[in-house]
Amino acid sequence: MPGARTSSPAKVRIRFASTGIVRAWDPEILVFMPCGFDLAKALERTPALTTLPGFETLTAIRTGRVYAVDANGYFARPGPRVIDGAELMASLIHPELVPWTGSATAYARLPFAGARSITKKEALSAT
Repeated sequence: MPGARTSSPAKVRIRFASTGIVRAWDPEILVFMPCGFDLAKALERTPALTTLPGFETLTAIRTGRVYAVDANGYFARPGPRVIDGAELMASLIHPELVPWTGSATAYARLPFAGARSITKKEALSAT
């Protein structure tokens, strides 16, 4: 996992951001959404995040605002569920303004607060 996949608002193409760029951005929130993965499959991959250089220094990690989402159901396919995906993102970013009323299996908060590594079992139990 060499970096984060991002889309650039100025360009339509998708690009990869190096872990150095992600560290420089120091995001307040991280949303892990591997394309085509449902929540269970995404959760299986989350322990790999802890191997990224500088992972433990990110604000999102230190404050516990790291989420895995059902990318397949909410983000990877065109259709009405894209609206649900936008609502899900709004809820993750501003839960005090946009409470999530959708499926309980749409996302899981990952137990990364304090920047300790987690096991696959811990990630799966976060749902």
